[in-house]
Amino acid sequence: MERPQGGLVAGRDLGCLAEMLVIAAALVLTAHASGISNAMTVLGAQLFVWGRVAYAVLYVAGIPWARTAAWAVVIAATSAVVIAAMNVVVQLAARAAPCWVGESG
Repeated sequence: MERPQGGLVAGRDLGCLAEMLVIAAALVLTAHASGISNAMTVLGAQLFVWGRVAYAVLYVAGIPWARTAAWAVVIAATSAVVIAAMNVVVQLAARAAPCWVGESG
């Protein structure tokens, strides 16, 4: 199978970027707007951006094994933002209602 050249490859990656960007932006903006942004959410957002830049370059260059590593960084970064946000939410819930965290009564 012949690999598409230049603009076709870049166009497909741009579509993929737009889909992932919507998810990541929603996560990061929600964390920031709700005041639960911390060092992990910031690092996750930065890793997402740089991982996507690396992925785009590697996608156009046609280096699949390195592209997979860049994709893994993007997924880990998105997961870090979700985990950090959920951790803060759990801590807030525990302060608001201690019985939610295993206390019976």
